[in-house]
Amino acid sequence: MLKLKNGKSTLIIICIITLILTGGTFFFLFLTPSVGQSGSRYDVLVVSNGDDSYFYERLHIDNRFNISKIDDSEALPSLALYDLVVLFDANLSSSEINLIETYVDGGKGLMIFMGPTLQKNDTLLKELDLIKPTATLSNNSQNMLSLIRSSSKAISGNIDWNSAPDIKPETMSLLDLDELNESVNRIIDVYRSDKSLNREAYRKPFIVEKQKGTGKISLFSAWLEGDSTEQYNYEFIIWPYFNYLLYGLSLETLGEPIESYAQWAYSPVPHFMDQIILLIIVVVLGCLAIALFITVRKKSRSTMDKETIETLKQRAEEERKAEITEREELIKKIEEKGREDLKDDWEILGIHRQVGGFLFTFFIGLILVIPQLLLTSFLLPMLLGEAYAQASGWYNFAYNLFQIAWLLFDFGTSFSLAKHFAEYRIHQPEKAIHYIQIFVWWQLFTGLVQVFIFAFLGSIIFPLTNLAHMTWIFVIFSLVQYPGFFLVFMFTFQGLQRADLHLITYVSWEIFWLLIGQGIFCYLGKIWGGTIPIIGEALGAGVGYAFARYFDYWATFFFSLTIFKKLGYSPSTCFRIDFSKDEFKETMNYGSKLAFGQSFVQIGWFIQTLLTSLLVANYSTELGYYQLAWTVGMMIQVVTLYGQSLLGAYSESYNHDKESLTKLYIYQGFRWGNYFGYFLLSVLFAVGNIFLIGAAGPEIGGGAATYLPLILIFHFFGIYSWLVDAVFQGTGKTGLAALVWILEQVIRGVIMWVLLIISHDMRFVIIAYWPAVLTKDIVAWILVKRIISDYKLYPFKTFITPIVSAFINFIVLYFLGNLVFNIDLGDKLINTALIFIVGVFLFVFFYAFLDGLLGGYDDNTLKEFEKASEMVTLPLIKQFARGIYKSAEIGAKISPLHNKFSIGVYDEGMEEAFELTLEKQKLEI
Repeated sequence: MLKLKNGKSTLIIICIITLILTGGTFFFLFLTPSVGQSGSRYDVLVVSNGDDSYFYERLHIDNRFNISKIDDSEALPSLALYDLVVLFDANLSSSEINLIETYVDGGKGLMIFMGPTLQKNDTLLKELDLIKPTATLSNNSQNMLSLIRSSSKAISGNIDWNSAPDIKPETMSLLDLDELNESVNRIIDVYRSDKSLNREAYRKPFIVEKQKGTGKISLFSAWLEGDSTEQYNYEFIIWPYFNYLLYGLSLETLGEPIESYAQWAYSPVPHFMDQIILLIIVVVLGCLAIALFITVRKKSRSTMDKETIETLKQRAEEERKAEITEREELIKKIEEKGREDLKDDWEILGIHRQVGGFLFTFFIGLILVIPQLLLTSFLLPMLLGEAYAQASGWYNFAYNLFQIAWLLFDFGTSFSLAKHFAEYRIHQPEKAIHYIQIFVWWQLFTGLVQVFIFAFLGSIIFPLTNLAHMTWIFVIFSLVQYPGFFLVFMFTFQGLQRADLHLITYVSWEIFWLLIGQGIFCYLGKIWGGTIPIIGEALGAGVGYAFARYFDYWATFFFSLTIFKKLGYSPSTCFRIDFSKDEFKETMNYGSKLAFGQSFVQIGWFIQTLLTSLLVANYSTELGYYQLAWTVGMMIQVVTLYGQSLLGAYSESYNHDKESLTKLYIYQGFRWGNYFGYFLLSVLFAVGNIFLIGAAGPEIGGGAATYLPLILIFHFFGIYSWLVDAVFQGTGKTGLAALVWILEQVIRGVIMWVLLIISHDMRFVIIAYWPAVLTKDIVAWILVKRIISDYKLYPFKTFITPIVSAFINFIVLYFLGNLVFNIDLGDKLINTALIFIVGVFLFVFFYAFLDGLLGGYDDNTLKEFEKASEMVTLPLIKQFARGIYKSAEIGAKISPLHNKFSIGVYDEGMEEAFELTLEKQKLEI
């Protein structure tokens, strides 16, 4: 049996096991087929205009094709020597066209790939009876999306054409239906991307075939490659199905049977040997995990390490002394100042604490979003180029597809860890540690199950579905669930009520390490994929995204482990097995309830992911654009942090029957949620699209810009959804929260399904959010009013002043932003950065002034805002907070509307806040 000499050995062995899995997966990824295909071999002649390097490289992948290539300026060799001739935008003479025609009539195969040369000289198509003698070819003026015409063909059914990249404008030879020869069969059509609602009426042939004599002709009408300065549809070449399309189209033209995408040895999916090795690794990991559990269980019979226990007790004693000191200071102030004067003191409960904390979080969040936007909007599009949109879209797809599984397998153990550790850490520190151990071992074994399901079984099942091209991304992405306890110390910090360390760890996980990983692994993945035509740049970058997340989890784990040790705790204690069956049951009972409620949100995302892959054309690229726009729009979600800061306030006021204080908190939630939310909406509506285009370029940024306004409308409704979630959680009404979540997701799923069937347009995925979130908002706030608190909104200050201020801010910033963007500063990135800094960090003062000028404050609320701004002490952030207050104060001083719209519940609410403060201090400490 495995023997562990010290506590650190447990962690070291688990890390080694995981590295074995990681190394094995790297081995898979670098596998390329090296065994030749069995069966017939075919002699193929490629006649090209010379600009064909990528095309030729990919046609050459399957070694059953013996390929010869000549330039179109060379004389044709004896065609009888070849089974298949491929014309790649070749310029042929009349005599050569006659030779080709005779060749096909004699029972051979011909594939034609269009380009500008063949379009100018369309004699070939007319002589071969592909188009009528009077036909005139033209170019597409719009992006074109693929659509299956004949589902009976192998290249139709075996390829996920919804994932196909769009054909760029002016890079396709349009074949009008009335000019197409009647004997031509259409396999794949295209339609204009702006005609999704009526796409059947705008079909154009894309891939066609024709039986001529006893031979067959296949025609591909999009342009693939140009000279070194013009790659027409490179995204199509690096599409994971492109190699298979060449293989399938070649055998289809030859009249030979075609293997499925999963069976073809050169498809970028796990094949039989890969699957066997994956199974072996999972089995080995399972055996080691069981042996490790048994060994640690035996070792845990010894006494638990006292270092961590004593440190927890010491921390509890320090907190106890701080509470006693706080109580004594409050009593002293009451004796010195008197009860009434004390109501304005900082220690009194009130909204200024939450607003002050949020002012700090708001500006920290905006500062942290800068590197995130820099990477996602500029660096990654620049580094990945044409591979960016597809790779980003696949990662987004995998992330949303698996979130429901991650949540269900977690089973709420992360929530239970934070809750029960906080509950027991002071009086029963040994018991508190048991909940950390439950989390660790639950995550280890359920992570193993998830790797078995999604890595091994997924490697068998996914290649048989329309998601086959993403199989390797799914396999790598599933690794983040093993050993699964990466965030154990982040949740422990939450249980310790160290909000600062929890926030630092969370930011390092979701921003810092993730961005570093994406910058490194996505770029390396693109380079690696570019050297292996079977993989390609796009899939290589997509795999890089998955590895970046895996790196992110490991880096966060070791970062948080270091912090945990510096606090004086022993990490080895967390990996023991001292918990009881009752504690395990307690964890499962508590966690399952939260997991059940939250699962409905993830089910909504899961349904969206599936509907997108089935019904949205070019969903891979469109998901990439969508994700880029979503990242920019996420700035508004900083309002959720304000809602979360109110949880404790709602809990205290509601559970102590302070009705007026609860009403005041709800009003203030609306007031400040709207205040900050409307400001960010006005900025992004004014200059968001300019930022996207300036940072990511007109092609990628322009694609994302079509989604941003729709996402911003969703976030407008989302503000009230986030705020009401905080009310339900803070007052313990989790059942009501689950009810409105279910209502939202059902409406969203049904509307999305209907809209996508009609439109096949990704934009309607976002539009489906609108009625769903709006309905949730209305129903949820009605429930709050009838069950929790009969609140009053005071609409002038809650809605009118921030809306009008935001509208004025939008108009001024819109014109200023466009003016700055059009100034020649040498690089549009400079203009873009200047617009962003001015819009977010300077116009916030203008917005605050407008809100004060329009009567957004009375004396009470202005004084409260001053208190909140003074609570921010960090340099630079402090200046921003004080600057916003001063701007509001200046506006309020000259405003004829100041004190005209008072908050009726304010005095009663603050009276109850004072009473609650005294009640809390009278509790036994």
